[in-house]
Amino acid sequence: MPYQPMSACRQIIACVLPGQNPWTITTLALDKAKALDAACSVLVLTRAGATDDAGAAEALAKARAAGAVAQRIELDRTTPATVLNALRPWLGLRQRAVLMLQRQPDGFLGTSSLSSRLSTLCSDQFPHIRIHVVPAAIQQWQLRWTRYGLSTSSLKAWGQTLLTLLACTLVGELMRGRFEPANTIMIYLAGTTLVGLRAGMHQAVAFVLGSVLLYDLVLLPPYWSIVKIEPQYYFTFSVMLGVGCLISWLVSSVRAKTAESEAREKRALARNDLSYDLVRASTSQDVQAALRVAVDSSLEGWGELLLPDDEGHLLPVSERDPTIADAGTAAQVFETGQQVTVTSLHGPVVLHLALQGSSERLGVLAVRLDAPLLEGSGDTNLLRAFADKAAVVLQRLKLESTNTRSALEAETERVRNTLLAAISHDFRSPMTTIVGSVSSLLEQRDGITPILRDRLLRGVLSEARRVHALMNNLLDLTRIEGGAMPLNLEWCPVDELFSAALVAQGTALSEHRVSTTCDPDALLWCDPRLIEQLLGNVLENAGRHAPAGSRIHLSFTAESAAALLMVQDDGPGFPPGREQDMTKKFMRGGQTSSGGTGLGLAICAAVAKLHGGRLELRNQSGAQVMLWLPQPACALFTDEDSVP
Repeated sequence: MPYQPMSACRQIIACVLPGQNPWTITTLALDKAKALDAACSVLVLTRAGATDDAGAAEALAKARAAGAVAQRIELDRTTPATVLNALRPWLGLRQRAVLMLQRQPDGFLGTSSLSSRLSTLCSDQFPHIRIHVVPAAIQQWQLRWTRYGLSTSSLKAWGQTLLTLLACTLVGELMRGRFEPANTIMIYLAGTTLVGLRAGMHQAVAFVLGSVLLYDLVLLPPYWSIVKIEPQYYFTFSVMLGVGCLISWLVSSVRAKTAESEAREKRALARNDLSYDLVRASTSQDVQAALRVAVDSSLEGWGELLLPDDEGHLLPVSERDPTIADAGTAAQVFETGQQVTVTSLHGPVVLHLALQGSSERLGVLAVRLDAPLLEGSGDTNLLRAFADKAAVVLQRLKLESTNTRSALEAETERVRNTLLAAISHDFRSPMTTIVGSVSSLLEQRDGITPILRDRLLRGVLSEARRVHALMNNLLDLTRIEGGAMPLNLEWCPVDELFSAALVAQGTALSEHRVSTTCDPDALLWCDPRLIEQLLGNVLENAGRHAPAGSRIHLSFTAESAAALLMVQDDGPGFPPGREQDMTKKFMRGGQTSSGGTGLGLAICAAVAKLHGGRLELRNQSGAQVMLWLPQPACALFTDEDSVP
């Protein structure tokens, strides 16, 4: 199954630059997409005419097997501009995507690599794209040096220092005989400056010591022998040492401030992105998804949200993911509100933070990191800010849930009270009539004339039918809202629907002027039984409320994707400002003595919703009821046409 973008991070785009091993970045991109519930795309960039790489083919096959989009893109030139143009279709329309690049080493003299320049260019032109530069894969020869505590960057710095020392000595050798030996020291001063800028203080000191040795061996006679150097040269080399240390210190300070500034910017961006995602959160799953994206983008960690159930036990929001939190520690943090870190000997650390609400603790945020954070550091404060923002949103969701539940309880109570009032009113009158009529018939028997007996029996029958109609309306509304009413859709002639609804009214509309407007060949995709019931309820309301002699008009209009059935009368209309409220159960207008139950329009609205349509009530020279029904993309056929 392909990864579906369910979280705030909608897309992971892994870009493999020419000459890189695609397997590492493909694996990281697939793991990140799975962890963040995001879609994934793997793009392998190759030079035009290059031979097919078996590793690239395997990486693309792995991406496709995992459900990701995998594509190979050929480039004539591998410059940042050409690479960005190739990625533009993938980056332009993907909001809040993550572009993953693998780091490339910079040039010897400090020239930026292709990945570095591409990252800068992409940040300028696509500010909504987050750039994630992953470290380069460690080579086998580098693993041997790591046993001695030498990292890749340290090896690179010492290599640059050695090459610079040899280059300066070679230039001094070429200058020998043409310049005074004292002037060649300036070559080493330039080298000290370069090493101080590119390497570090330790390398600068080693460079000066090496310069003293090579200057004595190579540039001072007798050559290739150790001789006593004059004191003035020691002063010069001391100045060189001071310059190298000063430059290294200045560069280190600038780099530290730059790194601190970038870290602050990264943390601020993570906070802003989290706030943006949490504003749209409507469930606790949305809050956890936003937290995971924020923790991953800022600290390369993994976040998990634990919330209490009805009994107070902490449970993870997502049960399908393996939990990272320690149950005992999470319970302790939830009870005390203190931050607790669980560490292991060789594994990652898990930080537990309490989510403090306005009056109570709402849950626990567990964050897994590769290394522990220093207390009081910016990253620790960032995680606390994440927890505070999540607590605010969880508090909002809890209040919204409480308000919704209260509103539902209030509506349930209103419906119950209205139902009792309606039943007591609508049942009392007919039952009183039935009881009185039957009692008279039983008690007086032969004392009642045939005409009076017939009148009493007709009254009993009329009131029984009224009670029967009320019960049918209640049962129909319950079945429709409960999903027990089957929907049998078919193409129905509209004029037949109008005729059936009018015939069902009998003589109830005999005192009104009823007219219809409808194409004789018009068809409607609907359930004919339910639509006839809907039209019958609307016509019954119109006949009850519209004055005698007024007009009642039925019309039908067909559009490309929807059809409109409309009933218009010349009555008093609906209560102004409460037109749509009339579709609620047991809602009546101002004329409470008209005999209605307040269920007719509620049934009509339920039927419209069951069809996927809507019912609109308006006041337009009387009451206007409009039923919009969606129609399938199918041509309407007349009786003479043949259906293919």
